[in-house]
Amino acid sequence: MNGLVPIAVAIIVLLPVPFITNEYVQYVINLMLVYGLAAAGFNIILGYLGQLAFANMAFFGIGAYAFGFATTYLQLTFVPGLIIGGLAGGVAGLIVGLPALRLKSYYLAIITLVFGELMRWLYIHADSITHGSSGLAIPDASFFGYVLDNEGKKYYAFLIVVWLAVWATRNLLRSRIGRTWVAIRENELALLWHIFEECFGQGLFTVRTLSRRRLCEEI
Repeated sequence: MNGLVPIAVAIIVLLPVPFITNEYVQYVINLMLVYGLAAAGFNIILGYLGQLAFANMAFFGIGAYAFGFATTYLQLTFVPGLIIGGLAGGVAGLIVGLPALRLKSYYLAIITLVFGELMRWLYIHADSITHGSSGLAIPDASFFGYVLDNEGKKYYAFLIVVWLAVWATRNLLRSRIGRTWVAIRENELALLWHIFEECFGQGLFTVRTLSRRRLCEEI
């Protein structure tokens, strides 16, 4: 029952927003929701995994431009374009992430910052493809005939997506995978020893004792 109270308060506060704001304020609020969605993913990397990786917005941009190319140049509808955008961002993250597995701490931070700045430079200066700082003119999204043709409709769509993302992130972090991420952040070496014990059924002290005993027997 206690968990329903914050949800009810949030609904009461957030639902009337499009009716009490003008178009520009609503546009800024929508941008806040979009960046809040990106911040939820950044919170996992930096907050729970403890990795100094700053290329999240670069992958976010790659996915966004892939979606824009699919809907403007290829004339695809919203859902296929969304799938292409998600796959493009994921593949880019995989390509950059695999070499970065060998890096830690400030080295990882420098590499990911450089990649992010490189992509930002490409977004702005590749005018013939990205239209520079003006961006692409993407057609309005539509779901089964429901067109998001104004900021108020976009607000409710973004609000639902952000809520689902936060809810999924919260459940993920409470799962075994999430607890493992926190353990990696706190003490990666201790976690590796715990995995070793789980796999072989023997602790570090037992392994050392048996090794010394075997050495004494050989002597």
